[in-house]
Amino acid sequence: MTLVRHEHNRGKGAALRTAFAIALDTATDEDLVGIQDADLEYAPEDLRRFVDVFEAEGDDVDAIFGNRWKDTAKTPISWIHRFGNRTLTELSNLTTGLRLTDMECCFKVFRTPLLRKMLPELSESRFAIEPQLAAAVARHRGNVAEVDIAYEPRSFAEGKKIGLGDLFSAVITILREWRCTRRTLRGSRP
Repeated sequence: MTLVRHEHNRGKGAALRTAFAIALDTATDEDLVGIQDADLEYAPEDLRRFVDVFEAEGDDVDAIFGNRWKDTAKTPISWIHRFGNRTLTELSNLTTGLRLTDMECCFKVFRTPLLRKMLPELSESRFAIEPQLAAAVARHRGNVAEVDIAYEPRSFAEGKKIGLGDLFSAVITILREWRCTRRTLRGSRP
């Protein structure tokens, strides 16, 4: 295991781009690359279910997104958080054609061939990396599955960092990625 750190906090997206580049340096096409926030909101043992889906589906799945919302009655999430997440996911689905339940979930696993195609297109440094990842998967016509995961949300008092500015940034990213995808797909027509 290797610990890689930025000299100063450059944001979640910057950390993911750095980690993806390092992982892809040694990964083979048969490998999977997964991400999970380190804030203890997710259970690492859920990763086994992601791998099980890849094994069961074979080449029919290129990426798996976690879904935190299966047992929402048991999950103490504020209504504003749920509303924001649902709104961003629906807007992302509308612009990407994906049918995700929880685009913002920070537990995702990718096949390395897809991630290699996506990495050069990733530019977001903060939380807007999440809709950018969904858009990149869609742009490369990746097949996506979802896995229900355990979720124990933190409060802002416990250190949660996402805020209203991140919501606006995500909306801007979704719209920018939609324009980029439309240009890319128009350019690839025969």
